[in-house]
Amino acid sequence: MKKQELIELSKEMPDNRKGNAIKHNLSDILMIGILCIICNGETFTDMQIFGETHQNILGGILLQKKKK
Repeated sequence: MKKQELIELSKEMPDNRKGNAIKHNLSDILMIGILCIICNGETFTDMQIFGETHQNILGGILLQKKKK
């Protein structure tokens, strides 16, 4: 599976979150989670650190503001 296919597949997931606390696209969260696990991340804190540490790289691929 190619990188772009995985990103597109993650965008097809239904997002059932509600309210004004939704800050990021679900597809971005899923992709960061998958990448973190591949890099041996185990907790949400690992995922947060991974996202922050790789923000420059991920910014061109993911990390888009939540679409209204």
